[in-house]
Amino acid sequence: MAVLSVERLPDEPIIIATLDGMVDAETSRQVFEETARLAAGITEHVYRITDCTRIDADLPNTMGMLLEVTKGKPASTSDPNVTVVLVGGHQLTKFYAQAMAQPQFGGISVPVFPSVAEALVHIRFQIRRQRSQSSKE
Repeated sequence: MAVLSVERLPDEPIIIATLDGMVDAETSRQVFEETARLAAGITEHVYRITDCTRIDADLPNTMGMLLEVTKGKPASTSDPNVTVVLVGGHQLTKFYAQAMAQPQFGGISVPVFPSVAEALVHIRFQIRRQRSQSSKE
């Protein structure tokens, strides 16, 4: 069973989910539920970093996680109101991101970064760009 921590960064539309241990479909459900709870007070687009650097995973559980995404739950990886990036080097983390790009799993681009710091740089750039575009409209 995975150890899970889901936190919102103060004054930013960024949520960080940190996973540790064996992950499965139930882990995904918990991440989605906690993200939805934390995102309830955010009035702009939400970004979630899922830190997978300390996970254990196997192919059957990873497939279960992918199937959980296809259910279209709020704050899931397939929710258009949430942009997800992953952190980690586990081969199944990369497999998950590649599978999400396939039409049957939503055709969603999920970038993978080696560190939370690099993921934050990417997301903060996206936020600045989005805010800049919104102010021009």
